[in-house]
Amino acid sequence: MSASTVLIVDHDCDRRKRLATLFKEAGFLPVALESGRMARQAVRTAAAVGIYLRLDLPGLDHRSLESALEPEPVTPESLTAVERRHIEGVLRHTGGNRSRAATLLGISRSTLIAKIRRYDIEG
Repeated sequence: MSASTVLIVDHDCDRRKRLATLFKEAGFLPVALESGRMARQAVRTAAAVGIYLRLDLPGLDHRSLESALEPEPVTPESLTAVERRHIEGVLRHTGGNRSRAATLLGISRSTLIAKIRRYDIEG
C-alpha cells in the first residue's frame, strides 16, 4: 500500500520542514510548497488526502484555489451502460457460469440470457 499524499503550503521554510517531518512519521507522503501559486497548481494535479494551507500566503488567489478544490461535474452513465458493465463483471466473477451469475443478480437464467443477447456480451 502506498502512502497518501498531503500538501503542505506555508511560506515559512522551518514550519514546512517540521510539518513535513510530522506527516512523514505518521505514514504520509508530504509535498511541501512555499507559495499560493504553487498550491493552486498542486491542488489541480495532486490526489492529496489532505492540505495544510496558510490562508495569508502572498499571491494566494482564494477564488482560483476554491475553484481548483471544487469537484469536476461528472456526466452520469446511462442505466443501460451500468447494467451491461455489471452483468459483465458478475459473469467474470462466476467464470462465465450463467446460472450462478443469474442467482447473484437476482434474476432468472432466461432473463440473464436475454440481457446477454441484448447487450451483445461475449462469453
